[in-house]
Amino acid sequence: MSLHAYEDKYALSLGVELNEDGSIIPSSVILTPSVISVDYRLTYDQVDEMLDEGVGYAEEWQLGALLAAATKRRSHRVNRGSTEGMVPFPIPKGMVTANYDEQLGEYDISLKIETTHNSGANITTGGGDDICDAHYDPYCTPVSSSQLIVTEMMIMAGEAIGKWQMQQAAQKENDVGDAIQLSNELKLPFRRQPAPDFKSRNAEKRQMDFLYEMGKRYPHAWYARRFFNKVNVSEEPGPHFGMGLDCYVHAALKRYLRRKRVNAMLREGTTIPSSITKMDLGCELPKEED
Repeated sequence: MSLHAYEDKYALSLGVELNEDGSIIPSSVILTPSVISVDYRLTYDQVDEMLDEGVGYAEEWQLGALLAAATKRRSHRVNRGSTEGMVPFPIPKGMVTANYDEQLGEYDISLKIETTHNSGANITTGGGDDICDAHYDPYCTPVSSSQLIVTEMMIMAGEAIGKWQMQQAAQKENDVGDAIQLSNELKLPFRRQPAPDFKSRNAEKRQMDFLYEMGKRYPHAWYARRFFNKVNVSEEPGPHFGMGLDCYVHAALKRYLRRKRVNAMLREGTTIPSSITKMDLGCELPKEED
C-alpha cells in the first residue's frame, strides 16, 4: 500500500494497549477495516532528526510516544530472553560502495559499518546515556530511533494479530445474541522456535559465557548461533524464543493478510485461498488434511 498525501487508502488498523512491562493486554487487541489519509510522508532520517531536535516530543509528539512504546517493547522482549538480550553485540553489517569519478579517472571507495536493525537490548541514538553506555559498540554506528520504532511496531503487530486470532478461536462457541457471529476459518502462519537446550550443552554454554566475559563480543555473537533452533511455521500458535514472544505471525504474509485476507475474513468469513504459495511464506506450506 503506497501512502500518498491527502489520498484515502483502504487499510486494516490494529490497536493494542500495553501493560507497564510492555506486554500486550490480549483483551485490548482491536482489528478493524479502516481508511487512512496522511498529510505527508517522512523518511527514517527525517524522523531521527525530529526526535534529536525535540520536535518529535512537541509538535509531532506521536513520534516520541512511538519511540517510548518501542523502547518498552524491546525491553519486554529482552527480559523474556530474546536474542537481542542473549546477543547484545551482534555481528554488524557492512556495505561497500564504489563510485567512479570520470574527471579524476578513479574510483571513490567507502566502507560503512552499522549495527543490525534489531541489535542489542536498546542500541539507539536516542535511547539514553545508561542504555548507550551499557550496550555501546565502538566498531559500528548504533541503530537509529526510527529503525527501532519500525522494527518493534512490526514485531508487535505480528504478536498482536496472533493473539487476536487465538482470542477469536476461543470465542467461537460464545452466544452473541442477535449479532452476526462470523466463523473464524482464517488460518495464520505462526512462526515458532524452541528455546535452546543449555542444560545438555553446559560445556558449550560456559564457553559462550566466557567469550562474553572476556569482552570478545563478535566471537561471542558467532558462537551463540549454534544454540538457536530451527524456526518452523505452523497453523498452531506457539512461542518464538528468538523474539521472546508467546506467539508471532509470519512477517512475510503480514501485509498481504491485512489488506486482503483478514479484511475478507472480517467481512465475509472466508479463508485464505490456495493461491498463496511457498514463495509467499519462504517455506513449505502446511499440508491440508484429507
